[in-house]
Amino acid sequence: KGSEIKAAPGQDILAGREGRVVVADYLGGYAYTVILDHQDGFHSVYALAARGTVRLGDHVRKGDTIAQLGPSGPLYFEIRKNGQASNPLHYLPR
Repeated sequence: KGSEIKAAPGQDILAGREGRVVVADYLGGYAYTVILDHQDGFHSVYALAARGTVRLGDHVRKGDTIAQLGPSGPLYFEIRKNGQASNPLHYLPR
């Protein structure tokens, strides 16, 4: 249900919305992953990162750097609505 977004190696990954960090760790198959809880039933997932720049419980604002991409991969991005993965293309500005 997520999307891979091509980006330059080492590029900063920015928070799409304000939220609280509920996951900031290495997850099997996802590499380093940051998940933000937006306090309205939505979570955003940022995976395949090389390292994070936030910690569990941190509050981030839209546009804050939350992680950095590794040398080889794209960013995996997912939106979860009420715990269910949903196509993020439905939520991105056009």
